[in-house]
Amino acid sequence: MTRRRSVLQAITGAPLVLSPSLAAAAKKEAPKFIIADMEVVHVRVNKRGNWTMPRLKTSNGLTGLGDASQSTDDGQCIRFLKQYLDMMRG
Repeated sequence: MTRRRSVLQAITGAPLVLSPSLAAAAKKEAPKFIIADMEVVHVRVNKRGNWTMPRLKTSNGLTGLGDASQSTDDGQCIRFLKQYLDMMRG
């Protein structure tokens, strides 16, 4: 049972009946993907701090952009990101 279906059942109190096409779509699994790589972009901003932005890349072409900081130690932040990638890869 999907989260959406269980929430709708909880709200209405009755079982949810789907049309055949919606039922088939609900049974489909999300595509599998594997975290393949990470690119770290480091932007110098000012004396108070810089921007460190990791971009994760998956095996099926999806990418995600984030940001990270570690006070004033940008090198430590990048090392932590690389350790994180090693745990998440595959």
